[in-house]
Amino acid sequence: MNQQTKELPWILFNLQNEIYGISCQSVDSIVILSQVTAVADTPNYIRGVINLRGKIVTCIDLRILLGLKSLNDEIIEFQEMLEQRKIEHINWLEELKNSVDQRRPFELTTDPHACAFGKWYDNFKTDNVILGGLVKRFDEPHKKIHGIAIEIKKLEAREEFAGAKRTIEQVESGELKSLIDLFAKTKAAYRESLREIVIIVKIAQTLYGFITDNVISVEHIIDDGTANINNHFLKKELSFRIAMRKKEKSSVILLNEDNLLNL
Repeated sequence: MNQQTKELPWILFNLQNEIYGISCQSVDSIVILSQVTAVADTPNYIRGVINLRGKIVTCIDLRILLGLKSLNDEIIEFQEMLEQRKIEHINWLEELKNSVDQRRPFELTTDPHACAFGKWYDNFKTDNVILGGLVKRFDEPHKKIHGIAIEIKKLEAREEFAGAKRTIEQVESGELKSLIDLFAKTKAAYRESLREIVIIVKIAQTLYGFITDNVISVEHIIDDGTANINNHFLKKELSFRIAMRKKEKSSVILLNEDNLLNL
């Protein structure tokens, strides 16, 4: 990379938990990822093509290219996790109902912080206001569902089994229904909050799209070009440099777009 390129500002963006940079020298534009058309018989890091102002642009999933888990896979895993937590609470209430019908002890946890969802909920953090607001709404119905087991135990002690069943049915049509609705809304909000950003670069008069998690800023950085790392996940090693952001004083991994396209 020549000295002129070093002095240009860099587009900084996220991939997973790392900050990467690409020189502004080759950047044509930055767009939100829209409809992608898949292309047959291409490497897995080629997401497909998009139509950009009448031009067909090949889009490269940088996560996959660099040996990282794709953002789409992360979204699917998150949604599958929420679906499993939903099923667990449906089954939890069904087991409570069965324990009343069969006059046997209820042995699942009554502590809302002890179930798998409760442990996740207590540690979940996000900067997304909409997603954070939705997750907070889980607290009341979730605690109510787990707390109902204590009330059922008291009713059973007084042999008020019909009352116990009615109480469970009320929770099914109330708090459990609310919980199920929140699971669906949270899955949708999570996907919407992670709309990918495409950095369009022009190399040898051809446009390519580099798919990123999100673009952070355009900055000048401290780059002496001496520190190098290698990515061993790829069939072909790609060398990157570690540099320093001037403002944040944090490290950034600099990519060479020519090297990335030397596939």
